[in-house]
Amino acid sequence: MYGNVVISKGDTLKRVDGLPVESMTVQALQKALCGPEGTCASLVLISQSRGQLYEVRLARHLRIPTTGATSKVRASVAKFTPKEEGIM
Repeated sequence: MYGNVVISKGDTLKRVDGLPVESMTVQALQKALCGPEGTCASLVLISQSRGQLYEVRLARHLRIPTTGATSKVRASVAKFTPKEEGIM
């Protein structure tokens, strides 16, 4: 079952599947986000308004071809977890 979680403007992505994103290239970040179809990606973000970490799990779906050199991935929000010790 999927739910809708709002990632607000200004929230900052900190980790994808436990890996810090600050030193990732755009290509490495895209690879980490896309992953194999049918798997989930765990995103840890920090809320700009609350200053708290939160986790969003996305279900990875089939890639949708685009007319450019890149492709888009459909993703559905699977789970939201408020900040807990040890997320970062």
